Amino acid sequence: MTAATPLWRDLTVGLSLPDAAFGAAIDIDGLLVEPDLHYTATAESSRLLLMPRAGTFTRLLLEWETLPEIGIFSATSFPADAFDSAELARLETWMRDAAFLLHSHRDLIRGSAERAVADAAGGRDTSLPRTTTPSSHVVSVHVGTRVGEPFETGDAAQTYDQHIFRELLFDDLWQAHVHLLAGLDAPASITYL
Repeated sequence: MTAATPLWRDLTVGLSLPDAAFGAAIDIDGLLVEPDLHYTATAESSRLLLMPRAGTFTRLLLEWETLPEIGIFSATSFPADAFDSAELARLETWMRDAAFLLHSHRDLIRGSAERAVADAAGGRDTSLPRTTTPSSHVVSVHVGTRVGEPFETGDAAQTYDQHIFRELLFDDLWQAHVHLLAGLDAPASITYL
């Protein structure tokens, strides 16, 4: 018998955050409106992309190969005067600080997302860190997912669907952890109460 793919279910995920994540974005308070922050880390290079205001054509990018402190920062904006030079300097400083924190905790981000996907695929509705450090805090986020409970036999379409749902859940959790580590709220597009 195959388990039906759920239409939608709530998954509560505990994410471990270091002290440095709290208040990390205080210096740019007021410059961001529903920001979208993306972090990618590969063996060759890493990238931190910020779209600071929903509905605008502004993109701030920090790219680095070894250390985020020496990464290349660029800003593209339409209109060109979306931020003045002092605001851009504040945003660049915050991005470099956030990039350092994200770069230092990239294994934690990946491990948390992998753990939560495995817990969801195992039929659990809550995923908490297995261990924490004395200087870390666990913050809960609620995400929606269609990842189903395990099933013995399933047709190829259902197996493929579950693979895609797991990939989407991983991406959503990665995104939520990145936002929280950088001192931002988890993105509203992937979380709900």
